[in-house]
Amino acid sequence: MSGIPQPPPGFVVVDSPQQIPPPPPGFEIIPPNAGDAAAMGAADVRPEVRGGIRDLILNDGKAKPQEGAGVIANVGAGASRGIYGDILGGPVDLVNAGLKQVGLGSERPFGGSEDMRAVSDWIAGGRVEPVTEGERIAYAGGRAGGQALGTMAGGHILAQANNVGQLAQGAGRAMTTQPLTQLASAATGGAVSEATDNPWLGLLAALAVPAGVAGVQRVITPVTNQLNPEQMRLAQVLQHEGVPLNAAQQTGSKGLKTLDSVLDNLPISGGRNAAEKAAQRTAFNRAVMRQAGENADTATPDVINRAYGRLGGEFDNLARQTTVQFDQRLATDLTNVAQRYGRLLPSQQRGVVQNVLDDIAQTGGTMTGQQYQRIRSDLSRAASSAAKNDPYYAEALRGIRNALDDVAGRSMGPQTRAEWDEVRRQYGNLKTIGKSVESTGELARGGDIPPKMLANALKQNNPTGYTRGRGDLNDIARAGAEFLGDPIPNSGTAQRMFWQGALTGGAGGMAAFDPVAAATMFGAPALAQALTHSPAGQAWLTNQIIQRGPQQTQQLIAAILANRGLDSVSGPIGGQALQGPR
Repeated sequence: MSGIPQPPPGFVVVDSPQQIPPPPPGFEIIPPNAGDAAAMGAADVRPEVRGGIRDLILNDGKAKPQEGAGVIANVGAGASRGIYGDILGGPVDLVNAGLKQVGLGSERPFGGSEDMRAVSDWIAGGRVEPVTEGERIAYAGGRAGGQALGTMAGGHILAQANNVGQLAQGAGRAMTTQPLTQLASAATGGAVSEATDNPWLGLLAALAVPAGVAGVQRVITPVTNQLNPEQMRLAQVLQHEGVPLNAAQQTGSKGLKTLDSVLDNLPISGGRNAAEKAAQRTAFNRAVMRQAGENADTATPDVINRAYGRLGGEFDNLARQTTVQFDQRLATDLTNVAQRYGRLLPSQQRGVVQNVLDDIAQTGGTMTGQQYQRIRSDLSRAASSAAKNDPYYAEALRGIRNALDDVAGRSMGPQTRAEWDEVRRQYGNLKTIGKSVESTGELARGGDIPPKMLANALKQNNPTGYTRGRGDLNDIARAGAEFLGDPIPNSGTAQRMFWQGALTGGAGGMAAFDPVAAATMFGAPALAQALTHSPAGQAWLTNQIIQRGPQQTQQLIAAILANRGLDSVSGPIGGQALQGPR
């Protein structure tokens, strides 16, 4: 064969005519020119295969072989093969393999991986044959990446398809989890498998990619927000009211909460943390007292008395300007109250309600502002007292009060009515605040408003209203109870260990003689406090630029394992699978 000259483009010298395969469906064999064959002196000249798309499967898929095309070209060629040959042609090969088991399959099924690889070679302008080790590794990485792209494309179609069922759509979404990480993982695993000729090392390399990505993500977003949607809303309530929250509170991180609790009780950092929490309590007090019309940092007895005096004066001023005129609407409203609750109340309570209605009727059709305010206060107080044990009685009293409020509103001008409503709102909030600080607790004694006791006061005043989130103080009380308590109870262990070490020669005792130990003991807590509580540290710890969750991680690992399995099934890069059919 060494004396045979090289054939012209489009021809291949073969040993015998029997090596010429039949053309695919839709193609024809064009015999070579006899003169050309004689000039070549060949025993046989392989004819060209031509079809509707010229040279689509030229010379059995080996169109214009390109050797030494370079790393980049081999990456692209490998990706094309992974998509067209392995993903698009793979299912046909699987079906054909099953058919061959019962004698119905073919050696080369139409539309299988061999045909699809020929298509990819035609698209690329010829088959790229890696020669050097670097090209082989590049080809393998590109091929594995192409397989991953193909599976992700299929997953996207499945996830978007209608009438395929939630399970199938969920599987499709899992296949498209973190596509860039999947692609990098697949390419890395394929390249390492080829470089080491070890699929297990390829698997480890593929899994190392998401681990590395997770490490980078952890640096960018070190803490994942653990708050549920309601907790996030309450955190926003506090921040809107000017109450600062640290990183542990904003993220709900148990680790940060534990660190914060330890720092509360260590030298240097303890004082700084105490000052931070005092600032939070002051801001909370100020936000609550604003709902009572007071600009105050605490709820001491002096502040409460001053607020009552101011509101009493405003009530008196409005009462002098007001005369309530009864109308038919008031008579209808009061009658409805009597009929609705008359059958539900015991005789004694029914008699009290009737006496109140009689007192209103005896006013002669008009009521001074002072009378209206006095009756209204009595009704509100009685309803609050009865709310827990006699709900129907409380509702009846509130019904009468609301009917009086409505007729008073119809009797007043818009401006006066708005002033009444605002003073009444502040007065009701002040009463609730007063109940919350009626405590012997340390916070209440210092003039701070205990958030949990504020919430309890709201529950006592109106259990249904608190459950439904009604009232000016509802959100701020819930938010304070959620975030401003001690999240990690202090058992005193940190203090005991510190002082035990100091007294018995441990780290604390060594600090008296060793400057390094002293710097560590006192400096480490201060450094941790500065890193986690400085503005820059808070911004870093609370950012949620990277969103991740356990489900996403599980889906990513499953997708990577599936991609590595597909790469293993599709055959080795450097063997027959790379060379294609001969």
